[in-house]
Amino acid sequence: MNIQQSNPFTLAFGKHPNEYISRISQMNEIVDIFLNNPPTHQVVMITGVRGSGKTVMLNDLSKRLREEPDWITIELNPNTDIMHDLVAKLYDAKTMHDIFLAAKFNFSILGIGMEVTNQPPTANSIETAITHMLQKLKDHNKKLLITIDEVVNNEKIRIFSSTFQIFIREDFPVFLAMT
Repeated sequence: MNIQQSNPFTLAFGKHPNEYISRISQMNEIVDIFLNNPPTHQVVMITGVRGSGKTVMLNDLSKRLREEPDWITIELNPNTDIMHDLVAKLYDAKTMHDIFLAAKFNFSILGIGMEVTNQPPTANSIETAITHMLQKLKDHNKKLLITIDEVVNNEKIRIFSSTFQIFIREDFPVFLAMT
């Protein structure tokens, strides 16, 4: 394969490059890990030097699982309020919106209000809202892939990581891929 040098300011990070170093076997391995029943892992960290294709691989993984009928994929930004964005994006997920409406989710913490019928009263928190949503995913045999590109060590990531660990312990069908 011929790799050409290019001006670093002309690179299109996160998009498919003109020349792609095939990582088919690595991609298949990650997909197999997530599709196994039960899955062998629920978290994958893709590492490498700048420009090595981490973001492209993350995007390809997301696209591949999005094509599966029982998967929902959500991309989160590590520099925003991750928990808030997760609730909002889950609520807006095309395949889940009707399920959440049928469950009468109404999240006041997001300006939408929180009401869950046939459920005991709950604390009005983001974590509780996500827990209810993940339970609905599980009840409908759906799986969630969360992707985060360029993870940084900040308070938002630390809060998300601690909460994600709880979701795994609760046996929710939630998966995480990060670069």
